Amino acid sequence: MVDVNEVIREMIVLLRSEATQYSISVRTELTADLPQVMGDRVQLQQVLMNLILNGIEAMKDVDGTRELALNSQQTESEQLLVTSRYRQGPSPQRDQIFDAFFTTKPQG
Repeated sequence: MVDVNEVIREMIVLLRSEATQYSISVRTELTADLPQVMGDRVQLQQVLMNLILNGIEAMKDVDGTRELALNSQQTESEQLLVTSRYRQGPSPQRDQIFDAFFTTKPQG
């Protein structure tokens, strides 16, 4: 059984210096008293690490506000929902973000 909020907090602590290096603020809105979920803690850590690092990578060279937000909540259907959002300004490729294997990274 895994406490998802705890894993989110751990990954933020682990990657805080990376975010700070690029002046990216990390904000959380974690719903208290979420039920634990059955899962592989290490795999969940890897997913969250990838989400956070992808957000940092996308924002690190952008002018203006750089904010990464991580949220957790329980849905009406009693599922656990974790979201990751970041602001980087307008993107000319916005229509392509859900295309398989699309990336804006030079070495993506």
